[in-house]
Amino acid sequence: LGEFGRTPKINGQAGRALLNLTAEDMACMRGETEPYARLVAGRVRDTHHSTWGIAESGAAGPSPSPYGDVPGRVCLALAGPVTVSRTIETGNADRPANMDLFARHLLALFDETLRAQATD
Repeated sequence: LGEFGRTPKINGQAGRALLNLTAEDMACMRGETEPYARLVAGRVRDTHHSTWGIAESGAAGPSPSPYGDVPGRVCLALAGPVTVSRTIETGNADRPANMDLFARHLLALFDETLRAQATD
């Protein structure tokens, strides 16, 4: 599988510093979108010198996100030999349940992507 990089949940100033995100990187972009999740996944891959990077950006609940996204919505992304992303909406404000589902969906996306790469 090669090396794999990930970061813990980060936000704001710490995230910009850890991932070396600049104002230019964030121009015309907001968090909790697939483009943002792809950017972070790619940056995780690059900064960790790994084959794959993963990222998620969303609102687990119980409150909506600062961007107004409903609880239970997450954008998932993988960056490696291919870059893929997906948005999941659970329709649920239960934070622990959403966190579990978000992780399961991210792992499923990674599994699907690896299987697709194996057949190419």
